[in-house]
Amino acid sequence: MPEQGESGKVIELSRTIRPQVLKASNRQLSYWLDIGRALADGGRRDVEALAAFVQAERAAPIPFAINPLARDAVVTLAHRAQRRAIPDDLRLLAGRIGINLAA
Repeated sequence: MPEQGESGKVIELSRTIRPQVLKASNRQLSYWLDIGRALADGGRRDVEALAAFVQAERAAPIPFAINPLARDAVVTLAHRAQRRAIPDDLRLLAGRIGINLAA
């Protein structure tokens, strides 16, 4: 789990892991969620973070939907995106996990 100041380390370490070899869906969920949170840290890589969160959701839809870290990260991305148009992918992801983003 990326904590403040560790995002760069998480991203760097992720390059050494091939997520497709992680057989358990909960491990894939953890991998993609951690990468997404690290990418979202600072707000400059939100598009990449969203892609990682979508991968996490694909790996384990229900655990992703109820994970408080995932929910917080999606809300954070949505709040930042409100300054500009919220991407359709983010609106759809938020809706699938029960977060209503007003149009």
